[in-house]
Amino acid sequence: MQLHKLIKNKYLILTLLISFVVYFRWLPFSIFRNADFGFYYADFLKDFLKPSVWYGNYEIGGVNISLWRLPVFFLSGLFGLSGFNSNIADKFLVFLPIIIILPLSSFLLVRKITRSDIGGFIGSLVFSYNTYFLAINTVGHEYLTVAAGLAVLSLYFFIKTLETKKKFYATITGLFFFLSSAYDLRMSYIIVWLTIFIFSFLVIFLLI
Repeated sequence: MQLHKLIKNKYLILTLLISFVVYFRWLPFSIFRNADFGFYYADFLKDFLKPSVWYGNYEIGGVNISLWRLPVFFLSGLFGLSGFNSNIADKFLVFLPIIIILPLSSFLLVRKITRSDIGGFIGSLVFSYNTYFLAINTVGHEYLTVAAGLAVLSLYFFIKTLETKKKFYATITGLFFFLSSAYDLRMSYIIVWLTIFIFSFLVIFLLI
């Protein structure tokens, strides 16, 4: 039975394996720092447990213009409170979500639309390794990449909600949309318009 499940989900497993191979340098708990992406000690992260519109622990201080990230910063603060530096927090909050969620979400969504495992596999490759994501992941915009993966998951469960009309899927949709917004609010703009378009299209199609 287990072998049957593995064979049935071989394209999904292959999708995830490719992602781990592509991003294998992100797997160790090394310190990564480049452009907007920095390294911070545990004492710095602990300050995120106290939400504020002002950064007092960075250079000479400054206004926090990314208030939508307070939930993610709070999670980082919990890592800091436990004595872990940002290289540990980022592993679980940034790098592993990119490695796992980005290919998984795109595979599920494209497979849902095309009704094909091969279509989901190809769609995942195109989405996960396009030049845009590969480029922004080198200049410190990894949060945007995580937000994209979560947004696609919310879109997938939104379609499931419309199909099944189950409150469970509606709740999951809202959860992933919230998480996507917490990582990067800009990605939510795109998903909101997509959900409006999909809903309107289905309503018109059903009415016709």
